Amino acid sequence: LLTGVISLLSNIVVLGIFVKYKELRTATNAIIINLAFTDIGVSGIGYPMSAASDLHGSWKFGYTGCQVLGF
Repeated sequence: LLTGVISLLSNIVVLGIFVKYKELRTATNAIIINLAFTDIGVSGIGYPMSAASDLHGSWKFGYTGCQVLGF
């Protein structure tokens, strides 16, 4: 859980830097921006779903939750 929170916050900081400093918005840095958005999705959706399943001992999110998480 702590890993997800740290990941979420650090990626928000990365995106904030790109918003503040427009000279960093290059084609190459677009990859970093996309990775930050993707990682926010994983840490905001994937980690909590996995943690809840681990704590409960079984999968409780059904077929749709399974597809969202990528299995």
